[in-house]
Amino acid sequence: MLKMLLSFCVILAHCWKSKGYKSLFFFPFKEMTVYAVPIFMIISFYYSEFLFVSRNSLSFRNRIIRLLVPHIGWALIYWLYYFLVYRTPVTELFWQLLTGHSTVLNPTMWFQIELILYTLFFFFLFYFFENRTAVLTVISASILSLILEFSGINYSLFHELRPELSYPLGRLVELFPFAALGFLLHYFGIFDKLRKHRIGVLLLCLPLLLLPYIYRFPRTEGFGYSGLMVMYMPTVITIFICMLPLNELPIGYKKIAVIISSYTLGIYCSHRLIATILATLFPDFLFSSFFGCIIIQLVSYFVCFLISFSPNRYIRNLAE
Repeated sequence: MLKMLLSFCVILAHCWKSKGYKSLFFFPFKEMTVYAVPIFMIISFYYSEFLFVSRNSLSFRNRIIRLLVPHIGWALIYWLYYFLVYRTPVTELFWQLLTGHSTVLNPTMWFQIELILYTLFFFFLFYFFENRTAVLTVISASILSLILEFSGINYSLFHELRPELSYPLGRLVELFPFAALGFLLHYFGIFDKLRKHRIGVLLLCLPLLLLPYIYRFPRTEGFGYSGLMVMYMPTVITIFICMLPLNELPIGYKKIAVIISSYTLGIYCSHRLIATILATLFPDFLFSSFFGCIIIQLVSYFVCFLISFSPNRYIRNLAE
């Protein structure tokens, strides 16, 4: 359910014009549009920790395929649509495949590129080195990333490059600490230890979640995921959610949650194209509204649901 909520927040970040929404109900959604991607990264590498530590080549191969297939497949789908409708040149397909950030096609796929690069880094690090050395390297690389970010070096290095390069490269540095955090949380069993004091941790998280609205965190120039607040809030939110007793829900609710969240990757990859097509078919409907984003989410889910029935596993990988 968390993954589905985060995927909806990503849609809001890309499609929602939120300025006219003043109600307190919409406030958490506005905030989560900033924090959804870092939380995705933390969760992804939290659950990937065993793959790296076990040095399982087959699991590594399957993960890379699972990341590459939707990246390549959706790049081709987007470009084919834009070529047929707008005569978009093949150079946009080149940038989409290389960096995941064609400003014309689907610039959000930079995240998929980061996942692939981080996965390669973690796997080969643990494959060639013992655990202690590899973990120290992960921690050191995180510290280096934070230094580059907070010193402004990261921004100065990449901000003058063309957008297809500047954002993916800049965010490669900005998001690495989140991938490392997810991995380290699982490696050291932090959540298992915190769950022994679940109530206290949850109560502590509540004022911690309010802190940024009392104290103004200093801003850091960057590429959307820089600054102390962007590091702080996703960490606290992830801890808070993971401390909730969701495992105690009835099995029926868990099955429903698994079904609902099974197409998160496909929704992330497809929602921009779905939004574009819907806006073309129904020009009088305001898909930049909150309700319009719900429609985009539901239609994207339905498209992924249909794709999942394909007998070809690579086509199914576009959705699952």
